[in-house]
Amino acid sequence: MEVTMQPIRRYEGLLDGAIIFSDILVIPQALDMEVIMNPGPIFPSPITSTEQMEEMINKTITPEELKLKLNYVYEAIKLTTAALENQIPLFGFVGAPWTLFAYMTSGGSGSGLNGSKATSFDTAKSWIQMEPQLSSRLLEKLARVCALHLVNQIKAGCQIVQVFDSWAGELSDYDFTHFSLPYLRMVSTLVKENLAQGSIAPVPMVVFAKGANLPHQLRQLAESGYSAMSLDWKVQPAYAIEALGAASNKIALQGNLDPAVLHTNHETIKKYVRLMFTKEAGGFLGHLPHITNLGHGITPGVDPEAMRTFLEAVHEESAKIRQS
Repeated sequence: MEVTMQPIRRYEGLLDGAIIFSDILVIPQALDMEVIMNPGPIFPSPITSTEQMEEMINKTITPEELKLKLNYVYEAIKLTTAALENQIPLFGFVGAPWTLFAYMTSGGSGSGLNGSKATSFDTAKSWIQMEPQLSSRLLEKLARVCALHLVNQIKAGCQIVQVFDSWAGELSDYDFTHFSLPYLRMVSTLVKENLAQGSIAPVPMVVFAKGANLPHQLRQLAESGYSAMSLDWKVQPAYAIEALGAASNKIALQGNLDPAVLHTNHETIKKYVRLMFTKEAGGFLGHLPHITNLGHGITPGVDPEAMRTFLEAVHEESAKIRQS
């Protein structure tokens, strides 16, 4: 709770939302996989055989067991929700099935199968390319557990949730269509079904498939059952809006300042925030609804005052848009 609240207190009045301090890899941990975080993330015993993958697919985890194993996350959400006093919404989140699959089969970003020099993406992609049916079964299992984790976070107090597919951009278009997108859709569908069965009001859901920036991929994501879509810093907002066409009026966009800009000086940060909203620079052009954010996570070593400059500049530009 304290780590979540620190930026809210430091940047009082400048943040419109908080995100619970957790990690996408709590799902593999709940499935009894060991994860070493520092240095890391590293999976000392990744899935390296069809027998191990079958075992993981067949591993049962009831809703009660998941709630017990990840109760520390849900308790933190309850405490944080109380501390926020309904002043701003609290984001919950989960890693997407493909991204979790990539970690679980590779041992961690940068490592290869059985000590090979292959990257983690090569290892994970080899699985879906050589064992598509088996891989799809594991992806479906992960989607079901991910959806349940999101529902539990909503029940604990989160008013909005996000699904992070950090490694979607590593896939070919064919593999994205078959091994990432269907399970992003499955997560959103299962969350809504589960909430409806419990007579719980739905909450906004955000999808972030980093690197999936082809025009038809953006349209597919916009039609995958989410309320909002995050853009990474490598895609021009105007390009995304044009690619979405009529769908751009039906989905909120989030993003997308390059996190590296926060390592520059105050004037440069202000310049790039202006560009993010400027038509000539391919910016958001006043597209609404829009959640202004970075195009990915904050990198280590950023001066907290650089973040303050970013937030203040966003409020200044937002005021100009509202007045225009």
